[in-house]
Amino acid sequence: MKRLILASICMAVIACSDSGSIPEKSSEASYTKIASQFGEALMNQDSSAAYALSSSHLKNRMSFADFEADCEAARSEYGPVVKVEAEVNSTDPKTFADDEEIVPSDIPPDAVRAWTITTLALEVDAQGNIDRCYDYWLVLVQEEGQTRVGHFYHDWCD
Repeated sequence: MKRLILASICMAVIACSDSGSIPEKSSEASYTKIASQFGEALMNQDSSAAYALSSSHLKNRMSFADFEADCEAARSEYGPVVKVEAEVNSTDPKTFADDEEIVPSDIPPDAVRAWTITTLALEVDAQGNIDRCYDYWLVLVQEEGQTRVGHFYHDWCD
């Protein structure tokens, strides 16, 4: 009987783990990787590579031509990028998913995975520390088993 109870508990933990109910450190690493890839593509002025990381939600809201124009406008406003850093701001959608400025209403709440920040450095000091930069805030979503950029906005660093 104890084995049956223990087996049931183990199966429940595994099921929660597989469904994404229990956040894992590896998920944060994958979110950081996507945010970095997005930033690297922008730094390399490869709009098509950055757009390829977008979800259908973002692509429905913004054509490639509009995306490319937005990237060009950002480069014109901010300047050339010399370094990219990325980090996860939150993996708890409850902290940001209700804010339509962060997560547009066309993104299903259960698809939201993380809110990340990709810092595009314009100037760094001799030690490699960022002196001047702008940020791309990314909402990452799960779509067809892959993590994608569901929404973004950019602004000068604080």
